[in-house]
Amino acid sequence: MNKEKEYLDRISNLQNKIKEFKKKEDYFRTLEKKYKSANDLLSATERIAKVGGWELNLKTNFLSWTDETKRIHEVDPNYQPTLEKAIDFYYGETNKKIISNAVNNTINDGTPFDLELEIVSSKGNLKNVHALGSAFHENGKIIKVYGTFQDITERKKLEEKLNNTNRLLKNTEKIGKVGGWQFDPKTLKQIWSEEIFRILEYDNFDKAPEVPKGIDFIDEEFRPQANKAIEAAITEGRPYNQVWRVTTLKGNKKWVRAVAEPTIINGEIINIAGAFHDITNLKENEEELKALNQQLSANEQQLRAANQQLSANEQQLRASNEELLANDEHIKTINQQLRASEQQLINTNTDLILAQNIAKLGYWSFDIKNQTPTWTDEVFKMYNIPVEKGEPTYENQKKLVHP
Repeated sequence: MNKEKEYLDRISNLQNKIKEFKKKEDYFRTLEKKYKSANDLLSATERIAKVGGWELNLKTNFLSWTDETKRIHEVDPNYQPTLEKAIDFYYGETNKKIISNAVNNTINDGTPFDLELEIVSSKGNLKNVHALGSAFHENGKIIKVYGTFQDITERKKLEEKLNNTNRLLKNTEKIGKVGGWQFDPKTLKQIWSEEIFRILEYDNFDKAPEVPKGIDFIDEEFRPQANKAIEAAITEGRPYNQVWRVTTLKGNKKWVRAVAEPTIINGEIINIAGAFHDITNLKENEEELKALNQQLSANEQQLRAANQQLSANEQQLRASNEELLANDEHIKTINQQLRASEQQLINTNTDLILAQNIAKLGYWSFDIKNQTPTWTDEVFKMYNIPVEKGEPTYENQKKLVHP
């Protein structure tokens, strides 16, 4: 009986151990499933965030990478890295030196590192990475270093694109003298772009004043309309577009155009944003153009008066020309009459000379004042003196007369 009881007890103990083993087996299977689920979740998270992990065991000098770290380096899933190979992935001597010094410092004295560097993957792709490293202590001694490894290439590209856009925006603002601003309608705290600080001649671009303080830059003459527009924007969400004259921080007068556009979501005014444009040169040009137009108008009036005078002079000249033409016709008629009289006189003189020749009759006259005689050709003939010798003197004439 004792042997039988002992045998049954052994069987019972064995059954209990089998049950306990099955419980442990079920527990470990549950743990395995949980581990696999957690590992799958970690792997998925790594892929989505492009963040991998790494660990260096200082006792064995064994370096392990997670799957995502391997994907970032574009190596085979079975790839086994070493510290030297890992450092060799970094681009250029500068990057290699930085990561090497950082890892050595963590190994030697536990100094953590947080670096953004560049690597070249096994496929030759240049990537930006964010590497974090920390030390793990046991009994006051560093036994391993570990950290994360993130692919930030896309983020860096976006940052570069954003930086380029910001540079372009700043240059555009500076060239166009247009600044941007926005403020919270509840707190009245506002943000200015750099160009507004320049327009208002701030030396530092640190912090924009709150809205009430900003209104103080507006000249008294324009402040009522500015206050009214800003109040309507805050309480009613009404946009505005106004021209103000302002006094800068250094006391200079400038003209600006202020434009505002409230943002309204579900009936609530979330913020108010707008532009601040320095139009001083434009205003000065407008004033110059206005003065030029006034001068041009005055010149035009003078020109119109001059044209009227010229027209009157032209009419007078036309009348004078007509009178001259009439006089010219009259002169022509007189000239024709004179020519006819001259011809008649010539004919008469010719007849007279002929009559003198026939009658042998000469004619002479004597200028008592000048004591000079005048003879006709017939008288010269009578005295047998050639006509070409000219007029005789009074003394010569007396000698020719018979005593």
